[in-house]
Parts: sequence; C-alpha cells; structure tokens
Amino acid sequence: MIQLVAVGAGRVFERFHLPALQTLPQWSLAGVVDSNPGRLTWAAAQVPGILTDQTLERLLSRIRADAVLIASSPETHCALAFEALGAGANVLIEKPMVLRVAEAERLLDASRTLRRQIWVGFNRRFRPAYMKLRARLASSAGGPVRFARFELSSDPLGWGSVAAHAGQDDRAAAVLQDIASHQLDLVPWVLGRNPTQVQTRFLQQNEWGTRIQVDLRFPDGLVASCLAGHAPGYVERLEVEAPGGRWMAGPGGLMRQRVLPRTALEVWSGARARGRALAHKLMRRPGDTLETFRRQYLAWADALTAPAERSAAESGPAADGRAGGRSVALVDASRRSLALEGDWVDVTYPHTMT
Repeated sequence: MIQLVAVGAGRVFERFHLPALQTLPQWSLAGVVDSNPGRLTWAAAQVPGILTDQTLERLLSRIRADAVLIASSPETHCALAFEALGAGANVLIEKPMVLRVAEAERLLDASRTLRRQIWVGFNRRFRPAYMKLRARLASSAGGPVRFARFELSSDPLGWGSVAAHAGQDDRAAAVLQDIASHQLDLVPWVLGRNPTQVQTRFLQQNEWGTRIQVDLRFPDGLVASCLAGHAPGYVERLEVEAPGGRWMAGPGGLMRQRVLPRTALEVWSGARARGRALAHKLMRRPGDTLETFRRQYLAWADALTAPAERSAAESGPAADGRAGGRSVALVDASRRSLALEGDWVDVTYPHTMT
C-alpha cells in the first residue's frame, strides 16, 4: 500500500479525496495536517488511528510518506511541495499548483533533480466526455478546430469551503484560481496544443457574482473562449466545432449537435447531468465528480508502483507538473491582461516547458 499524508482537511478533502481513498486498497491514509484543530479532530474521527499534526514538517518526522496530497490554500502550495519533495515524497497538488510562474519553475526543477513526481489535481480531465472529445479531435483528419467555448460557473458560498480562498478581496484572482484554472488546463489539453496569447475581461462584477471571459489565441489563429464565474447555480459545458461536427461535452456526457438548436442541447445536457446525479444518489453509487477523483488516484497509484517511473502523461489523462505550470502561466497572463483593461498579452511559460 502507498503511504499518503494529506495536507488540508477542508471541503474538497472531505467530499472527494477521502471518500475516493477509502474505496481504493492501493492507498493508505497515514496522516493529516491542518492548521485548524477542529479539522484534525474531524479527520481523526473519520480514520481511527490516523496521525495528525498542525505542521507537515512535524508529521513527516513521524511518518515515512510515499506521497503527499496538498489541498491547503493556494498561497501555501509552493512551500509545502518543497517540504514534501525534500522528504522524498511524490506530490499531488490541488489546483492551482502555485501562484507564480517562477514558483512553478523552481518546483519543476526540484522534482526533476530529486526524481520525484508532481501531479496536479485537474480531476475534470477524468470525465469520460472530455477524454472522448480529446481522442476524437486527435484522430480527426478533417482539419483544425474552428470554434471552442468552455463555460464553467459555480457558487462558492454554496460550496461552504472551510478555508475559502474564494473569499479573498481580489475577486478576479479568486475566479481565476478556483474556476478558470480548470478551464485553462482542460482546453489546451483537449485541443492538444498551447496558446500563445491571452485576453481577459470582466463580464460581471457586482453583488450577484463575478464572471470573466478569458480568450486563448493559438498559433493556428483559433481563439477559444473560457467563461468563468462565481455566481449562483452550476454550469459546465465545453463546445467544440471541427470539420467532423459540433460537440458539447460536460457532466452529462458527449453529445453531437445535429437537429437540436444550441439552447435545446444545453437544456438536454443539463437534464442528463442532473438525472445521472440523482440516479447515483438513489443507487448509492459514487457521483460523477467523485469518480473522477477515484480515477485520478488509480492512475497515480499505477504510476508510482510501475516497474519504471511513469510520468503523468503516460498514465492516461493525468496532469503532471508541466501541465500545472502551463495553467499557472495562463492565469498569470490573464491577470496581466485584466490589469491592461483587456489587452492581448503574450504567455510566458516556465522555462522547463520551452
């Protein structure tokens, strides 16, 4: 069994990481770190006999960890990842990997020097619809993608985060780190190439919510749009048009737009997603999102226990440190574009990606 220490026992850990780990015999949760004593008490009640501490350094002096999950606030990710790597552990970091491109460069250099893996928790890659869409586009010989649009929005208040960075004063930064970072990973991954320029602007910023639009310009001229928001309700859908057809992907699956108009397809996609969620609840089966976490841990266990070290890129849809660095660079470019009131800006990727 792979010995895992988790840092950050907030809502993401409570609702997804822990339930996923408890179904997988490959993993043994040996310890939990959290600065909040109440969350440590909660974790000890969930996993009897588990070791807990308020600092990772102290806990790693008591446990030999094969891997460390970092699910704490984003500003702590870089320092904690260095601690874990220095102790000989592989690392899974929840998005965003870090907050600055320079931090991503340092972590990638360290992981290569220490021969340890960095994975990033872009669990949406494990949704079957996105995997199918990526494979379809990769195998298509009909020409380039002509249109791409990804809308993702949720209500952070409804999520009830224990340590919500979504409550920070810079609401644009909160949306970029919490929501857009997923999109800025998934769109280049599905399309199979990296954008070179970014343009970002506000769509909404008031008491009802914050929404932004991030446009990604690719070398072939395609401009893909990501609409990200903290607002009431939940929306998740990726639309792509290529010579082979127009597709909509999301929690409801992958659907091709044929006769139905776009608005009807949106309604049908949402209804399918809600129906699947209800069916999983009634049958007491893991929901679609929890299943993506399970698949992510299965892929990571496979990579860590393979006879030869296997990268995330060789373990299905998993995101490695380079993918995490790409998302950090795109978030950084988005913030620079907002500061320039929506001008196009060039993307500066970590040197390890060039």
